[in-house]
Amino acid sequence: MSLSLINIKNLSIGKKLFSGFILLIIIIVFTSLFSVNSLKNIDNSALKTTSANKIGNLLDSAIRDRMTFMYTGDVKAIEKNGVAIKQMQEIIHQDANLDWSGNTQEIFNAMTKDVNDYSVLRDMFFSKNRERELKVKSVSQSESLDVLNTLQNKLSEGTLDRDTLVKAYDLLNSFSALRESANVLTSLHTDDSYKTFEQAYQKTEALYIKQSAQLSDGGKELLQPAWDYFR
Repeated sequence: MSLSLINIKNLSIGKKLFSGFILLIIIIVFTSLFSVNSLKNIDNSALKTTSANKIGNLLDSAIRDRMTFMYTGDVKAIEKNGVAIKQMQEIIHQDANLDWSGNTQEIFNAMTKDVNDYSVLRDMFFSKNRERELKVKSVSQSESLDVLNTLQNKLSEGTLDRDTLVKAYDLLNSFSALRESANVLTSLHTDDSYKTFEQAYQKTEALYIKQSAQLSDGGKELLQPAWDYFR
């Protein structure tokens, strides 16, 4: 398993993150589990067996914590996951000088690589989720409703021409849909809910870029505060 197989720049924060990216982590986890079990079966040396048991237990804990984070968004769980991975790496480093002869050496080396790859992917996964959470939080806070109400009240004053008003209301509706999808995502941590949020965000951004080029100065002035808040 090699990180070169992944085009990191093309990883989105939506479905690719929660399917292909997580699938790769799962494959690495299963490979590591196989390596741990193989070590136990091939060589029953006390030190090696103890090392394999420790790594296996930590790996089980890391998997449980990662799944907890995936389904609940509990940051403490993914932090515990990171601690378990670091402890695995420390054990592997400490026991690297043991007499890993024959097949056990190959398996130990493979397990070392898998755990290190898992660590890198975990950090990337956590970073992507942090970006996602910050983006969602920025549009799901209570003041987002005040921003929308302020914009709607200004549009109701009747100072804009009809064409500008139509475009402005289209953006207002898009802002509202974005806010709603963010609120859903804060309580429902699923691939589909994030996909909906990501699509709403991209749609709003594309619509603003398109509409702002056609708006009057007055329309741009009214919409700018809302756009600054939601982007």
